Amino acid sequence: MPAWYPGNVKLFTTKQDGVDFPQASHINDLQDEVTAIERGLLEGLEHDLFPKTASTKDLGVLGREWRALNLHLGELTLSDRQAISVRGVWNNADITFTAVRVNITDTASSANSLLLDLQRNGTSVFSVTKSGETRPSAISMSGDIVTTASVRANTLVSTAATGTPPLAVTSTTVVNNLNADTVDGRHGRQLSTQRRVIVLVAPGSPSGGLVSVRFVVPVQGTITAVRSTCRVPPSSGTTYTYDILRNGSTIYTTAANRPTRTAADGTGVKTHALPDITSFAAADVFELNLLSAGTGIQDATFFIEFDETGQ
Repeated sequence: MPAWYPGNVKLFTTKQDGVDFPQASHINDLQDEVTAIERGLLEGLEHDLFPKTASTKDLGVLGREWRALNLHLGELTLSDRQAISVRGVWNNADITFTAVRVNITDTASSANSLLLDLQRNGTSVFSVTKSGETRPSAISMSGDIVTTASVRANTLVSTAATGTPPLAVTSTTVVNNLNADTVDGRHGRQLSTQRRVIVLVAPGSPSGGLVSVRFVVPVQGTITAVRSTCRVPPSSGTTYTYDILRNGSTIYTTAANRPTRTAADGTGVKTHALPDITSFAAADVFELNLLSAGTGIQDATFFIEFDETGQ
């Protein structure tokens, strides 16, 4: 007769020697149950062993899923459950453990073959090619990437806003072949130039005309600032107006911008407007011209700051 497995558990009565006489059904029933159990185990647990228990604990369901995985059928389908959960205890410092290992013998496969493909709703979100490259090439991460190895890339892109350093380093060793637009806030042209100054002094208290010595600049440059001071300020209510000449011609073509000193300026350093002409060549001659004089000023001195260019 058919085996009771897997629907029910068949119970057998105990037999006693010299009392009970074995019958063929006694042996046949045992054989039927053993055969049913073997077929269930060896042929993939085609029936649920415990149909009334939760499917997550049913040996029949779990056995069929494991058999599908073990026979490389391609899919392990689990609904509303964890697909794969790896648990273990590593408690031996002498052993190098590996939680998950994938070892593929690749004798001939497509270049598009993947060692790993993580999908969401049927769309790949992360994969590893058979050569070890990750896809997508841009991986979004919210935390820090910490490594003691080198980080290699074609381009390093920082989206940090101004005020936040895009790069932080500890080493002061020179970086060969580094090409930067600015260093310490200065452009390359500024780093390759030297800041110099032309000094024009009008000694005493002149009344007008060319009042300084002629200054010959040894290099070409670009004027960046014009400042002045004096030992004694002009008398109250009076103004001194100056002009700066290069090779006999004014560099202040806008007359309203020409430097002045008044009693209110005192003896402090005064910064004047930049001239209209700021560039000059080596061997150009600068001199100070007093256009209009007040009274009282002593030893007015002008400082023409410039960046040396054309090195």
